Amino acid sequence: SRLWHWRRIATAFPKSLIYMLITFLTRRSLRWATNTAASNFRQYSFSADLQQRITPGVCESLARNGFAIVDDLFAGDMPAKLRKEVLDLRSSMHKNCTQLVKGGATQLMEKESIFEAELTHDPAIQAAAPNCAELNADPTLPTLLSIFLPQLTLDSQAIKLQVNSGGGGCFPMHFDSDETLDGRRITCIFYLNPG
Repeated sequence: SRLWHWRRIATAFPKSLIYMLITFLTRRSLRWATNTAASNFRQYSFSADLQQRITPGVCESLARNGFAIVDDLFAGDMPAKLRKEVLDLRSSMHKNCTQLVKGGATQLMEKESIFEAELTHDPAIQAAAPNCAELNADPTLPTLLSIFLPQLTLDSQAIKLQVNSGGGGCFPMHFDSDETLDGRRITCIFYLNPG
């Protein structure tokens, strides 16, 4: 799995791609309730892997370059388990839509072949994806990023599960957020395809 931070994403996906997006929010943002189902599911320690891999050097790269890449973030078979949970939820997902603002007008753009589910807001999705829900409930990543990049002061995170089924699905060039609209500061993408 890879951890990527992009302020802008412009990617066309020629084949199927499975990933999770995590957005990190500042204290100005809403706090999300901890998932009680996830808190009872503790067979794997996301925290240990994150503490080993999210280093001061990773955060220096993030600050200097605007992105950082961390290969093999999760140990053992956890990436395969996360991938299976996301794929098992594919039939419950909806098409990804982006709000485009131009000249003061907002337009909703539905993307072909890109499907998503909001883990943070949906108890049924959390129950169907307990490892993903556990990662969402684990505060280690925003805590480490806040320690190594104190200007961020992150205090919450939200996971979105996505599947790109190929067929030319893509994202237009965009910014993930605008600091005048919400508290999102960092986007991490965990790629779950094998290899």
